[in-house]
Amino acid sequence: MKKFIINNLFFVSWNIFNLLITLLLNIILKNIIMLAFLNYININKILLNNFLYYYSRNKLKCWFKGFKSKNFQLLNLYYIDCDMDLFFIYIFQNYNTTCHTDYLNCNINKINFINF
Repeated sequence: MKKFIINNLFFVSWNIFNLLITLLLNIILKNIIMLAFLNYININKILLNNFLYYYSRNKLKCWFKGFKSKNFQLLNLYYIDCDMDLFFIYIFQNYNTTCHTDYLNCNINKINFINF
């Protein structure tokens, strides 16, 4: 398992795909707006310029949030859980939409479970 040092304090535990699961929270509304994956290149870029970069598991490449949509996200605060395998990033959302489907957040599909 790879380890990555952030500010010489935290040792991050990467999953077997060398990715880190990240929950993005809106700093103003205090709600979860999306789940994303980061690799070590993304984390370096984020810490250098405070803009969010993600890793796409579908396209197998890094992408900059807002490159096409202009819906930029700025890093505000970041935390990591006690197991060092989950990031919580509080962001400032440039515009109202986060999702590429023009919704405020990416959790729009409700699943209804049937009780037997």
